This record gives sequence, structure tokens and C-alpha cells, in this order.
Amino acid sequence: MMIGLMLFFWGIKKNIVRLFPVVLFLIFIILLALNVETKSEYSFKSILFSRFGLLTWFLYGIFTAISIAAIKSKFASRPGSITRTIPTLILILTLPVAWLTYTYLDERVFTISYQAVSNSATILILLLIFTFSSLINLESKDRFLNLSIYFFLLICTCFVYAISLMQSTSIIAFWLVALPLTLATLILNKISISRLLSFFIFILLVLFLTVNLFLDGLLSDTRFSSLAEGDWVLSSVQTRYELLQSFSSQFNVAPILGNYSAEIIAGSGEGKFMHSLPLSLLTHTGLIGFGLFFVMLFSVVKSEYSAIESNGDSRETVIGFRMLLLILFLSTSYTFFTWIPLWFMLGFSSIKKNKFS
Repeated sequence: MMIGLMLFFWGIKKNIVRLFPVVLFLIFIILLALNVETKSEYSFKSILFSRFGLLTWFLYGIFTAISIAAIKSKFASRPGSITRTIPTLILILTLPVAWLTYTYLDERVFTISYQAVSNSATILILLLIFTFSSLINLESKDRFLNLSIYFFLLICTCFVYAISLMQSTSIIAFWLVALPLTLATLILNKISISRLLSFFIFILLVLFLTVNLFLDGLLSDTRFSSLAEGDWVLSSVQTRYELLQSFSSQFNVAPILGNYSAEIIAGSGEGKFMHSLPLSLLTHTGLIGFGLFFVMLFSVVKSEYSAIESNGDSRETVIGFRMLLLILFLSTSYTFFTWIPLWFMLGFSSIKKNKFS
């Protein structure tokens, strides 16, 4: 955190931080802190500063973007080291993920904290994808590079399966879209016969593993078990749909400023909040918090899209924008607005990566 703060202030000095969305974010969390402290039994410290805190993960997103850009600049100054370094780096950083996957599958344990694990796993995968896509953007002709990328994505697929056994459906939804997006960005950016062939071989391998190793576990030990029984409505989807019926009563508690205990005051019950980004913003932060967030979001999305138009061949810019849109879509579909991958991505997208020097 201390190193990240120093990088942040250095980034402001170098004009690579998008200050407008950052300032809006600070105003948003100040209002949120006042809301939490005065209108609920929660502590603003846990909402903003804990390992689940909005401010913590927004800052980590910023620190990650600046750090990756700094690493990339070092490689750019020594292009001859790219070929032998990047595949090795990918393999080294993938090994802890492989070990986590193996140890959990070898001796599974029950946990009620699967949502926190799933969120952290999502951010870990995003962080590794961004690191690799940034460095791989420095062209290499080493064929081992593609193999190392496939190895990384294959291990991540196994990792996602392990997390899903903790009853997390969100990690599956994330990876179903993130995997093809990553493949398209890192492998198929330049079409060739060899790349297409390796791509189809990888897809067949993933399908083989899914059918022969993962499918039984998904249909018997997770929330997807209802599919095996002929019920095509997942319990998590049905629960979220039922919660939508209490939106108007929760929103009417405090429509202007919101109330962080809206679901309790409205009589829905503790934890019965809206599992949707815009709806939960309206009920718990009001029209003011909702407006601040979406002005900040519009600024970030517009800036990232403009960066792609001016620097379209940059893989890290393209995949960063795609992952931001994916996280936004998922948060709109099934999460409360404090979902930490969302704030990590907003922080990550607040850096002008193509302006780094």
C-alpha cells in the first residue's frame, strides 16, 4: 500500500492518472462513509478500508496499472530480453495458482466465505491477464510464448473449477466470457494457420477436461446440480429475481441520499438487498450516489474507448477495456455495488496506460 501510494502521487505528477474519475470517487466514498456511519450499524472502516473495502481495492487497481506500466517500460528498454523472459515469467506466476488448485481439489473443505474467495480469485486472474497482455504486447517470435499462454489459461480453468466447488457461480460466469476474450486478444490478434491450429487444439483440450473431469463435479457438487435434475433455473438466479420485488420499498426509504440499511428498514431482512449494481446504488446511496457513480463510470469508459481508438494495436488497452465491460455487465446482473472486482477495475481503468513513459 505504501509503495502504491508513492506510485500514485508520482503518477499524478507525470499526468498519467485520470483525476476527474478519481475525484468523483473520493466524493462518492465520503458520502458513502457518512451514510454508513449515521444510518446503519456498520462501520465505515470495514466498508472502505478492510480487505473487502472499496477504497482499498480502488487504490490497488490504480497501483496495479502503474506497476505493470513501469515493468513494461523496463522491458521496452531491453527488447532483446523479451523472448527468453516472458514465457518464464508466465510459468513462474502460474505455479502458485496451480498449487492452490491442486491442494484444494486434493482435500476439499467447506467454507461459508466462498464469495470472498471467488472475488479474490477473480482479481488474481485479472491481474495475471493484464500483466501478461501488457508484456506480450512487445512482440516476440518465440513459439514457446503461445504454449505458455495456453498453459496459464488451462491452469486458470482448473482454478475456476476448484472455486466453483465452493458453491460460487459468479466465478463460472466470469470465466465463460473472460477465457474467450483473453484467447482472442493474446492469440488471435494476428491470424495464421499455426495459431488457428493451436487455438482449436486448446479448445478441444478444454472441452475434453470439462466433459471428463469437471462436468460430474459441477452437476453433483455445486449449484448447477439443478441442471442435472431437469430444472433449468439456478437457485441463485431465482433468489435474485425474487429480491427485485422489494426494490420500490427499499428505494423509498431514502430516495435522495439512500440508506445503507435500506433492506432492513424496508422489512426485507438482513442481506436481502438488491443484487444489481444500478438498483443497489439507488436503494443504498440514493439518486446522488447513483449519479456520482455513473458520471465517474462514463468518464472512465469514454477515456478507455478513446485510448483504444488512438492506440488500437495495444493489447493491454483492448483487453483492459473488454474486462471492464465484462465486470460491469456481471455487476449489473447479480452483485451488490460493493463487489470488489468492480472497484479494482475502475481503479485500474483510471490510469492512462498509453501515456506512460
